[in-house]
Amino acid sequence: MCVATTLSANCIETERLRQRKARNGDADGIVEIQIDERVRRYLGGPRPVQETRALVESVAAAQLLSGGRLHHRDKESDEMLGMIALEWRDPSCRVTRRTAAPNSS
Repeated sequence: MCVATTLSANCIETERLRQRKARNGDADGIVEIQIDERVRRYLGGPRPVQETRALVESVAAAQLLSGGRLHHRDKESDEMLGMIALEWRDPSCRVTRRTAAPNSS
């Protein structure tokens, strides 16, 4: 049986970047990323705006992105730049990797 372990750090900071766990006030940034064609290009495409907003509002941003998911934010402005998931995987679990297609533009 695979057991997930989550990241325990609340915030990781560099000189210009802050990586922190989601907060309920982050809903707009989460929706923006999920509907962006460039972000979702190799992740199944952009998600519908209304469906994404309804999901984020019904679950709450902090709960939706719990565990090892962190927001990348500008340290000065707190502008959302992206998200990352940091998860430990049990070696006995089968992991399928996606490889991005070469940039055709």
